[in-house]
Amino acid sequence: MVSMEVSSCISAVQLAHSGLGITIVPSRALEALGGIDCFCRYQYGEIPDAWDVNVVYKKDSYLDRTERGFIELLKSVFP
Repeated sequence: MVSMEVSSCISAVQLAHSGLGITIVPSRALEALGGIDCFCRYQYGEIPDAWDVNVVYKKDSYLDRTERGFIELLKSVFP
């Protein structure tokens, strides 16, 4: 697995939407790029005094075992 860190939530969403992995971003980053309905995502509810947690990736893209496992982990942490 290769990881990359970017300083912009917008850049992270654009990379994931292009098929270059997955990202965790606040909902406002998705809203800035056309709204949450424009993306394939999982939303993990609201955490008091924190951001909503979303995992974003390109629709119909292949997610390897590590990526699917990470999403499952997030689902268990943020029911």
